Amino acid sequence: MNTMIWILIIFTIILSFILITILIVKRLNSKFKTEEKKYRANYPSRYICFDGEKVRSLSECIIDNYFYTNGIQHHYEDIILKTSEKQYKYDWYLPEIDVYVEFFGFSGKTYSQKTEDKIEFYRKHNLKMIALNPSDLDNIEEKIPMKFGVFWNKMIHSYHCPNCGSKFDNRVKFL
Repeated sequence: MNTMIWILIIFTIILSFILITILIVKRLNSKFKTEEKKYRANYPSRYICFDGEKVRSLSECIIDNYFYTNGIQHHYEDIILKTSEKQYKYDWYLPEIDVYVEFFGFSGKTYSQKTEDKIEFYRKHNLKMIALNPSDLDNIEEKIPMKFGVFWNKMIHSYHCPNCGSKFDNRVKFL
């Protein structure tokens, strides 16, 4: 009988150890997933652009396609400054001119506060940022170059037809 008790005790200890290990692993996994979700937007990337980039909205798709068809080198969505105390994601970064582009497409009190916080973040860290909003998409061929001002000619390397996307050749002159 004494042997049976020892076997039960050892079995209980082993089972307890296994259960505790499983709980610890699950807790660590959920912690890592929570950390990962901190930087993930609420909306999944489901629109695919001409350059193969996946973006979160139709408006972002239009802007990304505009950059692509105009030969503008751009990166979509990453953390602005990985070394800062508060971390934000940019919508686009244009490395040739070292400018960030933000599309502020929502409205509401909470979103407005987040927008102001993000703009203040850019100011605080002396980063160049161009803000776009839905009205800029009404006539994108005119409004985007105006928003970029002096930066526009520094980053345009080729011109494309706004209707079909085909590249213009040297016979077409641009001012």
